[in-house]
Amino acid sequence: MSSFKEEVLKLLREDENFRLEVMRLLGIVNTNTSLNQLTDSVNRLTKAVEELKEEVRKLWEENHRIWEEIHRMWEEMGKLREENQKIWEDIHRIWEEISKRYGKKYTSYRRRIIEYGRKYVNYEKRIKKYGRKYAN
Repeated sequence: MSSFKEEVLKLLREDENFRLEVMRLLGIVNTNTSLNQLTDSVNRLTKAVEELKEEVRKLWEENHRIWEEIHRMWEEMGKLREENQKIWEDIHRIWEEISKRYGKKYTSYRRRIIEYGRKYVNYEKRIKKYGRKYAN
């Protein structure tokens, strides 16, 4: 029996066709092919994941820049509101001076100013709506 075993081992070592046929019968050839295919697939998936990670990093950078711009816009809107408030305070102060000097003669002007004020309030509401729209 020992000589048979030695003969088989010798054939496995030296005869490539015999070795491949034994591997095929044992299912090893298919296993090796499958392992090679799996290894290739894992390598491709790993590369794809790395590329996706890079894309996500770039998206986060862009997202950060956008939020910085939004923050700057909100700051600017706050400054504009403060300036508008000062303008309205000046308008009211001037109107009080006019009312003290000229009385009811300029009531129609006051109505016009109030109408412009309403338009301003509507304008300010649109600014706020614009700000909320782009903040989300």
